[in-house]
Amino acid sequence: MRSKRFIRVIIVLLFFCLSIFLSCDALAVVQDPSNGNCAATLSSDLQFHLPIVSFQGQSYWADFEVIPNTQEIQLTNYGAITDTGPYADCRPALLSPDLTLHCPTILFDGVSYLADFRYSHDSSLSLIGVGQDADHATLYELAPASTYQEGCVSPCLCPISINQHLVGSLNLIPLNPGPAFSRFSLDDISWIVIGPGGKALHTMTGFGIYHSNGEVAGTHQLILEISIDKGDLTHFDSGLVSDGSDFPAISISVDRGTACYDVRIDIIASPRQ
Repeated sequence: MRSKRFIRVIIVLLFFCLSIFLSCDALAVVQDPSNGNCAATLSSDLQFHLPIVSFQGQSYWADFEVIPNTQEIQLTNYGAITDTGPYADCRPALLSPDLTLHCPTILFDGVSYLADFRYSHDSSLSLIGVGQDADHATLYELAPASTYQEGCVSPCLCPISINQHLVGSLNLIPLNPGPAFSRFSLDDISWIVIGPGGKALHTMTGFGIYHSNGEVAGTHQLILEISIDKGDLTHFDSGLVSDGSDFPAISISVDRGTACYDVRIDIIASPRQ
């Protein structure tokens, strides 16, 4: 019953205009054992607070309220976060370039949810997937063909090029399917870049979203926020690409999208047997 109530409430949520960048301090947030200070909250009077949203290297916070007798909420307060230190050990909400919002933790009525929203019109977002917890997560393991590549890319030419093996695991948590795509929250990334002689060169942690339309068009997309060697989160995106029809097996490449010098990760993974 709580899940149905959550869906009825959460589908009315709107998000804020991304073009606004203000230097403001974040509001006080609720500490949640599962996701620390990053947990979003939806109160019984339908006030929705996002303490931190990551969008292409910038961090924001926002408050909303439901507009009476409508399926809309209105932004009441917002700003940019200049000090992300209080959120260093948890997963912020993730806003992708196509204006899909992934919330890994939303506290409502004593229950923790995860949900995805997509921009529809007039700054509104519609619910496209919802899950309740990580109990239904599927553990994936990287195949030996997974690689980490770093070096020069077009249009630049230089002799620097690194191509190393990547090992590790991740969790996929299903979200209720939308009308076109099956969606998953991708969490608990734990990867190691292995160099010559089996030496660990880098450690990688992070989270993201994965969606697949394999049954119809064979397309899929992976969006990640990755920390390399405990550094700041870096945005990686595959774009919407073909060859997604082999799901639940995943074979996809992501990169930072930077010119001349880039990092590319080839991810080949399957559920652990």
